[in-house]
Amino acid sequence: MKIIFLFLFVLNTAYSFELKFDKVFELELMPDLLSADISITINDTSEKRVLETLTTYSDFIKGFKEVDIKGGQYTVFPNYRFEKGRRYSNGYRGNMNYTITSPNPNDLTAFLYKLEKKNQFKHNVDISIQSIHWKLSDKQSTNHYDELRLSAIKWSINYANTLSSQLAKSCEIKVVNIFPSGSSPMPMARDYATVRSESIAAPEQNFQKIKLLETLEIDCK
Repeated sequence: MKIIFLFLFVLNTAYSFELKFDKVFELELMPDLLSADISITINDTSEKRVLETLTTYSDFIKGFKEVDIKGGQYTVFPNYRFEKGRRYSNGYRGNMNYTITSPNPNDLTAFLYKLEKKNQFKHNVDISIQSIHWKLSDKQSTNHYDELRLSAIKWSINYANTLSSQLAKSCEIKVVNIFPSGSSPMPMARDYATVRSESIAAPEQNFQKIKLLETLEIDCK
């Protein structure tokens, strides 16, 4: 068994010194929102029909009040094919994207099921679910970041006081900067064309970490 001793030598108590270091503070939270990113693409020979189909889907999605809906801006652009060095018109393509969230997995699943039913037998409409994942709501993140930030400040003050007591010096915090650090787990990608909505199970609701990085400078005299 190896025993490692760490000694701190103070060569001259008359000397002043400055400490600079980083410290990470983290907190585990249970995410409270299930989120899905959805993309809808329409291909047609008529630009008018593309716009009409986009509008139909937009109205349908906005009418589902049980989930929170963000996005919906759409683009329409011409398709081209190339043959023997020449470009030929090949109809139009429209696209719009949404982020759908709900604290209730059943509401999100119901939304996907109804969207699938609406899309049956439409050969020119492609709907893809790019990710389904649990995430922290803005309210939950903000509240707990404030809590974690306060904990970091309290720790810094207590640490400076402990240094003062143990080293018989006057140690004061000179600079303290606190920044968000780290990231949430990567979302799970899924393809709507291969996964039917009634078979989509919500991913496991695991704890996620929020982190703060504190940069601290303490001056001891």
